[in-house]
Amino acid sequence: MLEDDVDDPGNSESPELWHIYFLTLVDSTGDDLGFVKVGITKGAVERRIAHLQTGNPYRIQRYASFPSPVARAVESWIHKTRQLEYLEWLRLRRTELDALVEAAKYESERLARIAQAMAQWRQVESNDRERAPSTDEIRLHDEMRGVSEDLFPTQLQLDIALCRIALVAGKVRHVPGIVAIQRREPFKRFKLKLALEKVAHLVAAHTEDKVRPHFRPKRLPGIGAPQWAALRTEAESLARGRKELNAAMLANSDAIEEEGTRTDELIELHERFLALLHKKTRLDVDIKDLKAQAIQATEDWEVVSGLWSHRRKLRPVFDERAFRDAHKIEAAASSVAGAPFILRNVFLSRSY
Repeated sequence: MLEDDVDDPGNSESPELWHIYFLTLVDSTGDDLGFVKVGITKGAVERRIAHLQTGNPYRIQRYASFPSPVARAVESWIHKTRQLEYLEWLRLRRTELDALVEAAKYESERLARIAQAMAQWRQVESNDRERAPSTDEIRLHDEMRGVSEDLFPTQLQLDIALCRIALVAGKVRHVPGIVAIQRREPFKRFKLKLALEKVAHLVAAHTEDKVRPHFRPKRLPGIGAPQWAALRTEAESLARGRKELNAAMLANSDAIEEEGTRTDELIELHERFLALLHKKTRLDVDIKDLKAQAIQATEDWEVVSGLWSHRRKLRPVFDERAFRDAHKIEAAASSVAGAPFILRNVFLSRSY
């Protein structure tokens, strides 16, 4: 079967090292204001400070910075695991800064190790063989179970919080400090099936065999596990309500108010969303780390008995990006417009 090879922008990193920086704000007397900005830059940090300083009545100072091959992932991890006060600014005491920088360096090393493990073993075909697990692998599997048993109910609770924010906010374009809501018009999506029907020879020219990895843990609970049936039922019910709300907003844009009221209920839901997002982000990295360790231990074997499999076989893979760049007319003819949809952006910072 022909597979798409679409890059994941969330995991892509430039081969050139970016810097993660930590900036503080001080007043005219040099007193720290208790705010820290965490961001990334490919250029000099001083140049970034000069840009940010424009129009800012307070002085911005660099507290720390360090290079990282996974800077974007580390920045995202910080923003999703710490309480943002406004955009990329955290409210943090100066005495807490060293701990934040050290935590960021630790996560940089861990995320880089994960990326390296995944890249190394996705290039090698598995050997079709099975072996018994080691003691360390049994321990890894047990740790995966523990993280999974925390991750999946957290995901369901996060889905519930997002649905409730949507339903409580109602037919509005935004609620200050909570959520921004947009109607997005149809855009075209490339369809490989259409391209195969129209220009199969061009598709073939942009197709080559690549190793496609599939890591599958065994005997671990998933999102559909029976112990989370009540949470899953609640999440599915609220999702149906959100879908009906979206349909009503798309059908009658005149009924949408410009601004909704930031009620105590919405503030409470937003606080719950932020807490759950922080927790899920940490758990996501934990499970990726354990998976990377398992993959490294498995090496070129295909199955570790009773624990997991890591099947890697050559498959024909279509390079959509190269095809679209080389054949713009044919790519457009093989694209289909979607339907309008409602997009909600819940703020990652508490700005109220």
